[in-house]
Amino acid sequence: MARSLIYYLLSGVGGRIITLLAIPLLIKYLGIEAFGLIGFYLLLTSSAQLAEMGIGTSIARRISQLREKNASASVIRKLSLNIGIRYFTLVITLALILFGPAQPWLVAHIEAKELTTTTISTAITLMGIAVSSHLIINYLINLLIGLEKHTDVSVIRFVQSGLLQLVSAGIVMLAPGVANYFIVQVIGLSALALSTMTIVLVRFRNLPAGDASIEETATLGHQTTVGIAVITILGFFFSQIDRITLSGSVPLDEFGYYSLAFSVVNAVNVMISPIFSILLPVYSRLAYGNNQQRLWEVYQRTYIVMQALLIPAVSVLVFMGTESLWVWTGDPELSAICTPLMQLLAIGILSQGLSNSSWLLQLGLGKLNAEIVIHILLVIFTPIFMVIALGKYGLVGAALSIAGAHTSHLVISMLYVNTRHFQGTPFFNFRVSAFWLLSLPVAAGSYLIPATDSRILQGSIIVALYAIPAAIGLACAVYQLRKATATA
Repeated sequence: MARSLIYYLLSGVGGRIITLLAIPLLIKYLGIEAFGLIGFYLLLTSSAQLAEMGIGTSIARRISQLREKNASASVIRKLSLNIGIRYFTLVITLALILFGPAQPWLVAHIEAKELTTTTISTAITLMGIAVSSHLIINYLINLLIGLEKHTDVSVIRFVQSGLLQLVSAGIVMLAPGVANYFIVQVIGLSALALSTMTIVLVRFRNLPAGDASIEETATLGHQTTVGIAVITILGFFFSQIDRITLSGSVPLDEFGYYSLAFSVVNAVNVMISPIFSILLPVYSRLAYGNNQQRLWEVYQRTYIVMQALLIPAVSVLVFMGTESLWVWTGDPELSAICTPLMQLLAIGILSQGLSNSSWLLQLGLGKLNAEIVIHILLVIFTPIFMVIALGKYGLVGAALSIAGAHTSHLVISMLYVNTRHFQGTPFFNFRVSAFWLLSLPVAAGSYLIPATDSRILQGSIIVALYAIPAAIGLACAVYQLRKATATA
């Protein structure tokens, strides 16, 4: 599992770097209008969880439970096939509707000065195929997560999110044209979907036979699946609520400042999603076996792992935000405006990552009612507080509202889990809280860093200050993760 974490982090960071490098090339060779179409495609891809409705998480969880009970391999295969057929049918139907009858409406509502209607229409058609391929790949990835084949998953995700962008940018440099970008995406994603399906078939073929005498139905469990779907939808809207609220409330330049700060902070998600993928099967197996003591141990270790990974990165954003933005953008004025927004959003992303421990526990247990209620309240009240804070404190107030919402979610969910599932067992102790010390090297360094006009020198100092606590944190995270999975 420790090796899986390293692979996940390498693939996630590598994919993010490649995407950042590809964006300037795409703008240069295609123009800003064509890149706008690509931006719309990336938005559709990131919004795919609405169509996915939490099915992937549900199937990964259920496969883990069946493996824990030593159910026969035929039951696991039958479940994956039955759900897969229904899911693929839904994906293809939605794609045909959105990019078929609805296509003329989409084309008519895209205002372009340089791109022709034919070009836009072709791009949208290709988008439909590419987005559908993404959804199919995501389902197959969740099957591999349920089987705990994390190395396979990390490689597939790297190709899906990073390598294909690099190949597309290279083709566009040789043959400029937005249609060429989407053709490469369609061919690459189709090939990746077939390759992933082949990997899944091989992994299923090699499953242990299991105990055929154990009676298990090849279903997901209606109530839990619906709960996961509801939280998936609510979680999507909560993750987008700040930009939805601000888009109609502030001038475009202020929205740009907020979007830049959000983009920087959102990169920290690269460290959050691998832990979820690795530990979801562990929680599902332990909860299914009703092993309360081991669940408590893994629950504490999950919190420690998230601290060890996130605190060094968040410390850089909080204590050295201005310097980091200046090194990246080269614009001192832009850096000064965005720094307070980034600092507050960084606190929010830290709380979001730490709340993963309580979310994983509730997901493993299938006890989702409390999380649904919390998400409903967050979706209702966060935009209200944002509008009020925006009027009083501007963009800083909006960022403060988001940080407060994530922190409230963390505190409430942890109190609920400790009280409801562990009878109020004390959570905070030296072992759990000591990892906050990882912020000290960055905090101290921020006061000692010399003033310089060299962005290269400044960037090197920031990387050096981050590297020490990050290396310690990664080593601790690997150790705690190994202990957590060994406990399972």
